[in-house]
Amino acid sequence: MKILNLWAVRPAFSILLLILLQMACNQKQETTDLVVSNSEFETPSFQLGIVVKDLDESVAFYKNVIGMVDSRQFDINAEFGKNSGLSDSIPFKVTALKLEDSPTAPEWKLVVFDSIHLKGFPKRIQDDVGVQYTTLLVKSVAPFLKRFEQHGVKTLGKTPFKLPNGKNFVLIQDPNGIFIELIGGD
Repeated sequence: MKILNLWAVRPAFSILLLILLQMACNQKQETTDLVVSNSEFETPSFQLGIVVKDLDESVAFYKNVIGMVDSRQFDINAEFGKNSGLSDSIPFKVTALKLEDSPTAPEWKLVVFDSIHLKGFPKRIQDDVGVQYTTLLVKSVAPFLKRFEQHGVKTLGKTPFKLPNGKNFVLIQDPNGIFIELIGGD
């Protein structure tokens, strides 16, 4: 009977062990890419719908001025609008954008109705109820200020200015009246 020489199989065993470790690391990476909520929510992300008066203008603003990226588009038909309670049997279109191309990035849904003419928009956040503003935490306000200038977007109040924590604060308004705060470095 031959005795198995362990030194002879050690290189093969080492390679097998490395392959198994690599597979385990890949599996762990795949599972950590999916963000799972520890609460009753399926994910810690959210989607926010904003009714806009001009979809093309709003998409251009959010993509070219803010820097958002496409996420998805879909239509809601009259029947679903009525049955869901979202509209009074009026169809509408939705274009969803994100701050970055990531499965967990919140969606900013731009909603447009072909047959509805909307009133103007508020001058200050106290002028109406509902969502009036959003805050974007950015690494630097500089590229945003450059894009604002390129696209003729005026900053509001006396912004930009420094906050007590040393960050810069900038306030603008989108084409539909939503105020957008940007807070970040120089």
